[in-house]
Parts: sequence; C-alpha cells; structure tokens
Amino acid sequence: LNILNNEISGFQKNGISLNANDTTPIIGNISGNTVTGAGPTTVTAQNGIQVWGKLATGVVSNNTISGIYYINSEGASQYWTATSILNYLSEDLEISGNTIIDGQYGIYSFGTNTDILNARFLPSRKIISSLSILLPSTSSNSSLCAQPGTTSSRS
Repeated sequence: LNILNNEISGFQKNGISLNANDTTPIIGNISGNTVTGAGPTTVTAQNGIQVWGKLATGVVSNNTISGIYYINSEGASQYWTATSILNYLSEDLEISGNTIIDGQYGIYSFGTNTDILNARFLPSRKIISSLSILLPSTSSNSSLCAQPGTTSSRS
C-alpha cells in the first residue's frame, strides 16, 4: 500500500493509519506526506502517522509532521499523549528521514524492532517534549540515529 505525497489536515484522531489485523499482513510505504495536526488541543490526543499490529510492515520516510500536541485536563483520571509517529507492535518497520515540528512526542515505538534513522525535530515553540524519541527498554534490537542538534533520547 503506497501513501505518497499527500497533504493531510483537519483530522480527528490519526492523520494516516496503517493497521493490520491478526491474520492479514499489510506492507506500507508512507512517504513524502505533509501531516498537520490541530496544534495544542484538549479535544483528542492525535497521532500524525500510526502503524499498528505485528503484521504491519514497511517504511515511514521523508514525511513532515507538525502540530501534534494534546493538553490533558486538570484532574483527569487518565493522562494521554499525542505522537507524531506511533509504531505499535509492528515487527519490521523502518522510520527514516522524517521532520517533526511542534510535536508532543516525536516518535513512539512500542514493543518492536524498529530502525529510526535521520529524524529531524524542529521545536519552533516551547511545547516540544524533552523526550522526542521513546523506545521501551524491551526494544533491544532498535537503532537510533538523529541529526545533530535534535532532541532525542532512549529509555
């Protein structure tokens, strides 16, 4: 499935979703897109690009994602976060060459073996989280390479 060179804005939850079920694999090439979120909002915790499921594989490359930020309500019983690129359980995904502007979390990769290469984080406002790339400690085979001057860490 190719998702190439689109301009996406005005969405509710996810700008682009590549979701696999438990029995049918899906291979995606998500490249060259511009995804613009609502900016700081209390409406929903948006994701710019989401890849979900163990059978979802492919490449997320050379996209520009901006304005993905969620503001939790004071006293909320659960706290949520917005993520520019969310990889949830995809076992074979390359994330490379993406530019993330004004994102709460730049890249969140959960339970996966993901290569993250040449990510650019451009905090034009002070709403960028200090933790732009988050890889759970269980992702021992993941690699991380961010461009100089970016905000990135591994936990």
